[in-house]
Amino acid sequence: MIAIALLKQLGAHVTTTAGEHGLAACRAAGADLVLDRRLHPLDRLPRHFAATLNFAHWQDDAPLVARLAPDALGHATTVHPLLAQIDRYGLAGGALAALLRKRRSAAGAPPGGRYAWTVFRPDHGALDWLAEYAVTRKVAPTLQAFRMGDVAAAHAHVEERRLGRAVLLPNHF
Repeated sequence: MIAIALLKQLGAHVTTTAGEHGLAACRAAGADLVLDRRLHPLDRLPRHFAATLNFAHWQDDAPLVARLAPDALGHATTVHPLLAQIDRYGLAGGALAALLRKRRSAAGAPPGGRYAWTVFRPDHGALDWLAEYAVTRKVAPTLQAFRMGDVAAAHAHVEERRLGRAVLLPNHF
């Protein structure tokens, strides 16, 4: 939800896909076009996007890359198969399998477009800024904030499918 709001603030036209539980949240965050993924499969969307982002499922990566326009900037994903491949093939075999999968995915990007796996590390300053941004701009009214010390409560919130996405905030915020 924060990515949608930030992209809108930067002047982007934002199209999102979501399941039935995420449609209203995407609209509330400011998406220009919100598509129900059950009615609008990714492989049927036009190939005209300047950039695509994947925060959802590994299976969405190839169809999203294929939606890029010929002059697109590229695609980034926070979902990648590295750990699953290591679990399946061991450390060396899994790393190699993940690298080969990444190369196959990158091959679908347009010439000059980038394909990247995004990995995050904790950055307390950035987390504080994002938390304040989300609260002051009312970016995602469907967020439920938990302190780092309340991780068990956050897990229960998600497992019980309670309303609002769980967000972990630093203890000092």
